[in-house]
Amino acid sequence: MHILKPTIASLLITASMAQADTTLTTTFSAISLELDGTTYSGAYATSLAAGIDVTENVYATASFAYFTASGGSAAAFDAGVGYMILNDIDYDKGTGAKLGAGITLSGNIVVASSTALSSDIVFDAALSSPYSNLGSVISYSLGAEYVPWGIYAGYQEAVITGTTTSLSGFNVGYRTRF
Repeated sequence: MHILKPTIASLLITASMAQADTTLTTTFSAISLELDGTTYSGAYATSLAAGIDVTENVYATASFAYFTASGGSAAAFDAGVGYMILNDIDYDKGTGAKLGAGITLSGNIVVASSTALSSDIVFDAALSSPYSNLGSVISYSLGAEYVPWGIYAGYQEAVITGTTTSLSGFNVGYRTRF
C-alpha cells in the first residue's frame, strides 16, 4: 500500500486544485486498481477538500482522503498553493474560465481549469505529476458540477508510468461556495 498512498493523494488533490474560489467539496469515489493486468474493484475513497482564495489570483487548497480496499486502508492529506493565469469565470452569467497552476506539499505540479458551460453547469479538468520525477505518475480528473445544487460528478485516474499499475474511478459529491 505504500506506493499507492502518494498516488491516491495525488489523484485526490488533482481534483481539488481545480477550484480557486473559496469552496468546500466532499466526494465519494469508487476506485479500481489495475496491477499487472489484473483489475481489482471494491476500493472506495471518501475525501474532503477545501479551496481558499488568498488573493484574486492566488489560492490555497487542502485535501484529506481515506481509502479502503480489501486487506488494507490508507489515509492521505495534502495541501497546495497555486496561481490563476486566467480568472474571468462568472457563475451567474455562465461565462468565462479559470486556468491555474500550483504545487502541493506531496511534491506535485498541478494544472487545473474550470469552464462555465452555462449558468448551471461548470466543467473542471486537472492534470498533475510529481515535480521531482516529472511523468513518473500522471494523474488527471474530469468533472462537472450542477451549480444550483452543488452536485459534482467526475472521473479521475492516476497511472504509474513504466508499470502496469493504475488507479481510476468515478466520484460523486457536493460542493459549496462561500
